[in-house]
Amino acid sequence: MYRGEDKRVSLKPFIQLQGKTAQERRAEWRQWKKLGYRVAEPDGITIFHEKEAIRRLVLEAFKNIDADVFLFGSQVSGAADPYSDYDVGYNTNMPVQGSILATLKHELEELPIPGKQNMQAQRLNQVSSTIEAQQNKEEEKLNQVMEEYRQFLAQPRSVKQLNAELEAKVQLLTDFKTNLSKTQVELEGTRRALEAAEKELAETPTTLKTVKVVGDDPLLLNITESKTGRPSQEVAGLKLEDEEPNPIYLSLATQANTYRMQVAQLQEKIASLQEQIRKTEKELQELHGELAEKQLIDDKYQVQIKNLQENYRSLMVRSEDARVAGSLDTSVQTRLIAPAVAPTSPVKPRKLLNTAIAVVLGLMVGVFTAFFLEAWNAPVYRKGEIVE
Repeated sequence: MYRGEDKRVSLKPFIQLQGKTAQERRAEWRQWKKLGYRVAEPDGITIFHEKEAIRRLVLEAFKNIDADVFLFGSQVSGAADPYSDYDVGYNTNMPVQGSILATLKHELEELPIPGKQNMQAQRLNQVSSTIEAQQNKEEEKLNQVMEEYRQFLAQPRSVKQLNAELEAKVQLLTDFKTNLSKTQVELEGTRRALEAAEKELAETPTTLKTVKVVGDDPLLLNITESKTGRPSQEVAGLKLEDEEPNPIYLSLATQANTYRMQVAQLQEKIASLQEQIRKTEKELQELHGELAEKQLIDDKYQVQIKNLQENYRSLMVRSEDARVAGSLDTSVQTRLIAPAVAPTSPVKPRKLLNTAIAVVLGLMVGVFTAFFLEAWNAPVYRKGEIVE
């Protein structure tokens, strides 16, 4: 306990040795060493008493508070090593302001008490620095790859342009094939029509023979009379035979020639369409090869960018975790002040309390019942029975 301890021995936290030489100061310090002093400064002149310095700072902080301040832990039990910490506790019914404890903590940290370096915090800081360096490298790689990818996309005939061109070529090839199919169907129909016309033309005579009786045509009769000088009765029975082109044959021949021209035109169109189809298919094959090559490069860039972004985010999370872990006060330790003690008697049910409550409630119910019955059984008097 700080309060109530023996105050007959008055120690000073800091003492200046009076010896002028190092040998004299060492001889002087040996006496103070028995009281727990140690050298505080490299010059060997100032010596320092840890417990006394801590005691005075703590008592100064709690001077206006009614509290019992005490040490506990290894420093009290005698099991402390040279770097053991000091466990200071206080017991009071008054609230202690946080500013008082913060000021005390700052003043205690300013004391020249030797201690071990927090290797865990140092290691976490080193890890954080390493992760930050890796993060910077990943960021540089990501920026470099992004710039290369932008330059790749800015090239002529990019993947997007090739896809658009490929779609246009596919549509053009589809149109060519559709047109070719229609033309082939039309050619087949024209050929069948040509065959039918030629068959009918072969069965149709090229000329028609006509027989006319002179007497049937008055004009022809007059001409014959004038030419022959014979009377009409003689020439009226004459017959004239003639051959003339068959108009049906001529019509069929014209129609057959038209069909032949159409067949030739359709065949020429089919040949042109087939050539265009072959040319377009070749262009499509070249486009597929070029697109596959550039698509492979594009996919490679995207995968590389995705991996770099994931690595960068992972390093950011690790760096933040290391930074937070390094900023934690790892010197704070939790100790068990007093172990939990099992009760010797059951907590519930509380028989005595329950019995007392039952008695009180019974009395209250009895009194209430008595008053109720008294009011319920009150007699009723007639007018003549009432006595003033």
